[in-house]
Amino acid sequence: MSEIGLTTSETNVATGAASPALSQWRIAAFWLPLAASWLLMTLEGPFVNGTMARLSDPALMIAAFGITLSLSITIESPVIMLLATATALARDRQSYLKIRRFTIDLMVLTTALTALIGWTPLYDIVVRQAMGIPTAIADAALPGLRIMLLWSAAIAWRRFKQGVMIRHNATRLVGYGTIVRLVGSAGTAAALGLWGKLPGVWLGACALMVGVIAEAVFAHFAAAPVVARVTSSAVRMGEVELTYNALVRYHAPLAATTLLLLLGQPIVGAALARTAQPELALAAWPVTYGLVLIFRSPGAALPEAVIALLGGERYRAAGAPLWPHGRVDLIRLVGDLGFHPPGKFLPDPVDRNHTGPRADRRARRSVVAVDPVVDGRAGVATGPADESQSDSAHHRGDGVESGDDGWRAGPRCGTALPRRPACGNRVDGGDGRRVTRTLLPGARIFVTPRRSSAARPAPRERDG
Repeated sequence: MSEIGLTTSETNVATGAASPALSQWRIAAFWLPLAASWLLMTLEGPFVNGTMARLSDPALMIAAFGITLSLSITIESPVIMLLATATALARDRQSYLKIRRFTIDLMVLTTALTALIGWTPLYDIVVRQAMGIPTAIADAALPGLRIMLLWSAAIAWRRFKQGVMIRHNATRLVGYGTIVRLVGSAGTAAALGLWGKLPGVWLGACALMVGVIAEAVFAHFAAAPVVARVTSSAVRMGEVELTYNALVRYHAPLAATTLLLLLGQPIVGAALARTAQPELALAAWPVTYGLVLIFRSPGAALPEAVIALLGGERYRAAGAPLWPHGRVDLIRLVGDLGFHPPGKFLPDPVDRNHTGPRADRRARRSVVAVDPVVDGRAGVATGPADESQSDSAHHRGDGVESGDDGWRAGPRCGTALPRRPACGNRVDGGDGRRVTRTLLPGARIFVTPRRSSAARPAPRERDG
């Protein structure tokens, strides 16, 4: 036991020092509760959408709630990486108090921004004019945004406390908190759905708010023993005190990266609003994206595990093999859902050569199928950047190279080709298939399967 009551393994995590036996089993045991937490959290959206689908005017309500949620998530983007910041920096009383003050400041700013959009003409400027959302959907989405006024504040406090728990090896408590959130949101959605008196957007907003507030309260009290140990420790000899300016400089690139990633949701909404059937398109997208998030959840937990356990060269030795072991199963599951929906397990006899509109739809679904794999790879790659406080590497989307599993990830900068979006995913066919996931405009992560010349199939010779 250490002088502040931590076990040896907890002290190693708290100080950033690696345990002598940093094995795959230890990494998996640390990562598994975080992955389970993310998985449970992603089940929340499909359940709420399913409840709204059983109420009156489901297409309009789901489309409007998708707009509400995309705005709320974009506003909360500065607070999402508080978990990574707290995991990396909350080492003693002085740093804990500094991060807590920073968290409260972000809570006030994001709540004020939500109120500004929800109760001023800025809503019309953003939603009706900039995004081009139809009037009926925009009107239905506004009450939901107002109900979710404290969404960003609750998430900020919860992620701050969770970061402290993760740094000090209390990952199971994070999973328990997500169970509390899921029970709260799902229970509220079910109860209001059975009551049947509220519009679908109101139901969804109330369900999510009950869930995040319940999880924030649980995280506050669950983290109390860990916080007591942290706040009883002083700055160690030779360490520099964490200043507010240094904290802002550390967190700003992480927040900027998250903001640019989450801006994709309003951008997609604006694009769908300009289609031939905007209401159906805006209703279908949240359901599709919610399903994809389920399969991305294991990779979403990797940055926290990497930040807390790994750093520098230890990443290549112990952390690199963690993700490839599970990615084949993920891509298989998502591929089965995307390429073979129920009742469609056989190829279309009219499209035997896999050309035409059906092949185009399959190509677009293939982008979704590989998304969990590349997202998890990006999570592993960016973790050491946070651990070493090299945020510029995270901001650029720098990758890593792993030669044992036949995949390579790394940065590539350049401008977008004509008629090709600046941000997004794409798959180029051929033997040297390239999968692209954009972290920032002009900075992409390429994952390319390495094939030897002997492994490539020989071209077929045509008769005659």
